[in-house]
Amino acid sequence: MRRLHLASLLGLACVGCVVGQRVRSFEPANTPGGGTVTVRTKASAYTGELLALEDSTVLLVQRGTLMRVPARLIRAVDAPYGGGLGQPDSTRRGRLRLIARYPKGVTADLEQRLLEAYHQAAVKVVSE
Repeated sequence: MRRLHLASLLGLACVGCVVGQRVRSFEPANTPGGGTVTVRTKASAYTGELLALEDSTVLLVQRGTLMRVPARLIRAVDAPYGGGLGQPDSTRRGRLRLIARYPKGVTADLEQRLLEAYHQAAVKVVSE
């Protein structure tokens, strides 16, 4: 009987413990935007808010400019909880989607509204 009480107390103590990331310290969970990432190409680095990861591009906002970086140009992505060298593979893409403002992607209608919001005629495409 005594062991049962001890096991119950230990079980309750474990339930009260939190191990790992907390919402308070996870920046994207506390702001309406996406996480800040740095996408590095051979010639440049683009730091901005991650909007979405598409099949062949990364969509981000850098200093008020909506831009796409083609995956074939990406040398590294510096991001909390999902960066790394080279083009993002499926595992890293999944982790990066977790901090994107639009994890399910951007539709044509939403893209048009974003362009209007950022006062652009078209998305700037990086072509290094």
